[in-house]
Amino acid sequence: MIRRYCLSAILAVSILAAAFPTYSQSLQGEREAFEYAQLLYSDGLYDTAAEEYRRFILNFPTSERLPNARLQLAEAYFRANELAKAVDAYQIFVDRHPDNIEASSA
Repeated sequence: MIRRYCLSAILAVSILAAAFPTYSQSLQGEREAFEYAQLLYSDGLYDTAAEEYRRFILNFPTSERLPNARLQLAEAYFRANELAKAVDAYQIFVDRHPDNIEASSA
């Protein structure tokens, strides 16, 4: 009985260790994800860039890059001619980052 609990505990720790990368790996992944979205945007692939910015926002909700990602998401939607989504994304940016210097132009 105790052996079964020990095996369960070891399995749980292994799963958690695999699911949560180290902090430095997380920061590297965050930087790479943001740069990938930026690359897509600069290449004119606005639909795909919007998807990557949206994914970044979902995966890194505490990132220092979050305001930029939200603004770039709105810009990507706008350039992809998805105007309703662009308006919504700009509004979310302004609502959540009212002190951001870019908010006045959004």
